[in-house]
Amino acid sequence: MESATFEEWVMAFESEMRRRFNESVRIKIEYTDSSIAHFNTICSIVCDINDVDMRELFFHTKGKINISDSRQIAMFLCFHIVEQNASKISRYFNRNHSTVLYAIKTVKGRLKVKDAVVTNCIKETMRRIGVINNCKVKLHDEN
Repeated sequence: MESATFEEWVMAFESEMRRRFNESVRIKIEYTDSSIAHFNTICSIVCDINDVDMRELFFHTKGKINISDSRQIAMFLCFHIVEQNASKISRYFNRNHSTVLYAIKTVKGRLKVKDAVVTNCIKETMRRIGVINNCKVKLHDEN
């Protein structure tokens, strides 16, 4: 039996990732909770603002700052706007609940030091959703 070339291995890996993503999307669509629609809206807006493909939020990739920042911001907003617990958010993102809690803590820390990227992304997402005035997310330049 001949060993697979690197290109064949990459193609098989990509195929498996697409299969897993499609399966997770199918499961999410079958999930009847209305919060999924809110999660999708938040993720879509955050990805649009940060120029990230929404599918990449659900892959386990490390080292891509724009993707991980977008994922953390989306988790933070899902927690505060949709007001769901970390376990439910973690199932949506295919992560552990501790990852969601870490993301929330990280984004809060970045808001405290007035990180412009995070603050602007959250403001723009909240503006597009229309919850800027009735959300408990506090941005430091608001008084």
